[in-house]
Amino acid sequence: MKSGLFFSFAKGIYFLFFLLFVLSPIIILMIVSFNPESVEFPPQGFSFRWYIEMFERHDFINAVRVSFYVAFLAALFSTVIAIPTSLALTRYHFWGRKQLNSLIVNSPILVPMVLTGLALFEFFVILGIYGTYQSLILAHIIITMPFPIRLICAELQAFNPFWEEAAAIAGATKFQSFIKITLPIIKQSIFGGYIFAFIISWNNFALSIFISSAKTITLPVQVYGYLRYEYKPLITAISTSLVFLSGLLIIIIDRFLGLESMFINKNK
Repeated sequence: MKSGLFFSFAKGIYFLFFLLFVLSPIIILMIVSFNPESVEFPPQGFSFRWYIEMFERHDFINAVRVSFYVAFLAALFSTVIAIPTSLALTRYHFWGRKQLNSLIVNSPILVPMVLTGLALFEFFVILGIYGTYQSLILAHIIITMPFPIRLICAELQAFNPFWEEAAAIAGATKFQSFIKITLPIIKQSIFGGYIFAFIISWNNFALSIFISSAKTITLPVQVYGYLRYEYKPLITAISTSLVFLSGLLIIIIDRFLGLESMFINKNK
């Protein structure tokens, strides 16, 4: 009994130290963002100066607009494309289905983002659309699409086809059955997939730096450009805001869908 209690206590201490180790850089970043003068830890005071200046810098405000515009549309299109793709992967049997599913689901891990960015850079130059919003949105659609596909596929695999069969017996067409039966049931995974795709697009740097131009600089690329010449707590305030936004969106996903859906592939 005592050994079991000691083991549980040891696991709790280990988990606590592991959590502190993982979160300590972010915690330090947040603390430094309130330093009134320079990037020092521990800070020499407390001030909201850099958060106020963040909203006064037109270059960063414009980068936020670009990032939001691109992330909003890229997440929207990737989620819309993901719905019929997920239906095809889960409902129909065709040659290469398993390989295609594996490629889509695992592409964010298997293909380095820098390699994807370089390839898309060459491709968009050939097409003559490099540096435009269209090229940036297309690139972000490619890298965000696997995430809503994975979520929707997981939901469809757990979906009981009895309801669709009952609707067909009642005289509903496949389209009517999808709109009135399937879509309401998988709406949470669609919403979660959109939010996750938005986060990936919003925070992306490795690909955006290849595709962005002077008129389409995203916030991560703007932050990188700022770090090349200056290093003030302003950058920590912006980074803290990005962490807070991503964390908030992840909490929303977990609240409505559950993060385990992103890591459990139910496809056979």
